[in-house]
Amino acid sequence: MMRRRWKAFSGASEAQVDVEVVVDGQPKGDWDSTCLERIASDAKAAAAKALRGYPVRQYELSVVLCDDPTIQDLNREWRGKDKPTDVLSFPQATFEEWRQEPVTAWEHMPAMLGDLVMSLDTARMQAVERGHSIWDEARVLLVHGILHLLGYDHELSDSEAEKMEREEERILQELGWNAYGLIAASQKGGSIHGDQKNGVDVPQDETPGDVGIEKGESKRTDLHTSDRLIQADVTMEMDASSFVPNRMFAFTSTRANQDRAVDLVAVDLDGTLLNSSSRVSTSTAKALAAAAASGVRIALATGKARPAAHNAVRTGSLAVSRGAPGIFLQGLVVHGFGGKLLPGEYLPSGVVQRAFSFAKENGVSLSGFLGDTAICLQMDSNLRELHERYHEPLAVELHSVEEVLAAPPVKKLLFMADPAIVTQELRPRWEHALAGVAEVTQAVPTMLEILPLGASKGKGLHQMADHMGISTKRILAIGDGENDIELFGEAGISCVMSNASDHVKSFADHVVASNDEDGVVEALERFVL
Repeated sequence: MMRRRWKAFSGASEAQVDVEVVVDGQPKGDWDSTCLERIASDAKAAAAKALRGYPVRQYELSVVLCDDPTIQDLNREWRGKDKPTDVLSFPQATFEEWRQEPVTAWEHMPAMLGDLVMSLDTARMQAVERGHSIWDEARVLLVHGILHLLGYDHELSDSEAEKMEREEERILQELGWNAYGLIAASQKGGSIHGDQKNGVDVPQDETPGDVGIEKGESKRTDLHTSDRLIQADVTMEMDASSFVPNRMFAFTSTRANQDRAVDLVAVDLDGTLLNSSSRVSTSTAKALAAAAASGVRIALATGKARPAAHNAVRTGSLAVSRGAPGIFLQGLVVHGFGGKLLPGEYLPSGVVQRAFSFAKENGVSLSGFLGDTAICLQMDSNLRELHERYHEPLAVELHSVEEVLAAPPVKKLLFMADPAIVTQELRPRWEHALAGVAEVTQAVPTMLEILPLGASKGKGLHQMADHMGISTKRILAIGDGENDIELFGEAGISCVMSNASDHVKSFADHVVASNDEDGVVEALERFVL
């Protein structure tokens, strides 16, 4: 897998688009970082044109480039078609909410369009069918997939197909790309979404070198870059001789090894996967990569927002696709198979109003999490530390409690203060004030979190497992905090870190080494590897 970020600022008159490109599986050919940068650049340009008429602001788009087996799995799961296709689109729920009910406060935050998944294998085949380069075909599929993210759907009716076809033609022409749109191409003898009827294929060792990008000497189908990133369920920087798995954990195979007792590992971050320096050790990263390579799914289970969690694991040269399953914000944001965002809960507006009013009157640091983004009334050193050390999204500063209440609903509140203040003042106050109304919990000594009543990582794990068709009895949970207790209760096997309190240890099946002594490695070696 390869992950790169390039921010596109297309000018004052166009949307600003941040594109993340990830490779999943083993697409045919040698796809290096130069290839990915080219696709990312084209995706930015296409998205900016497609967003014409939308507010000029920052948007985020994830592009997953994969092989035919990977996209076939997704096509079977989401469209009921057990065959490869060319491109699939997964709109982001938060973008749908923003588009349907725009709010002034929401305009300060990046709007996440969603995930676009493209099979490079099918793209290569269709390029041969249509007599143009794979780059032309990738551009056609990018435009088509982005329009799906924006709500266009050619399958609804002839009029909708015509509308989408016109938009495809407009974008391609404005960008000077010499190709028919996917809908127009299908009317000239091709197909929409790659049925592969004629069996045309391209030799495995053919690469994009015919358009000026040099082939590497290696004939491997593993993905390599100048940074020595290799494909894996969990991708990390290391020598290729150390470990060569075959898939990243965003879209691992659903086939369970009958000889193992674990199909999925749900692992906490702070105090568990992350050491005291808030980093993932090399040994832990390698163990996770080996577990993923064996076919076991890996899901982060954390109180952090999803972007924060993904940024945190990068400290160990790990990378997680935006399409990966996971449990975030203490179970309030759950992503299932293919990264699908599952239904979640929000805090009552009265709780949000009381908390922000209290924070304003008493000068206490408070951040409200909306999902992948956060808001506050006043940026301070604590909230900057929350972003810089704990990798949480930098909170957007609003001007009043009224603006907070006008923003999208808040999922989680987080107070941050000295441990003594949290323990002796904040926690007693809010446990009493919110009894029977909301949950109050702690993951680290300096933070107090307020969640919707009944919310927990355990509830999120149950929701995710049910969606993915995995028995909770075949799940290994690893954690260290009181917010992991419900997680332990749901999982068939639970391991607690030795740095946990005695109270938390009493709820787990097994105690392993501390987060500074690679306790996660011990848990994986005992029950997975």
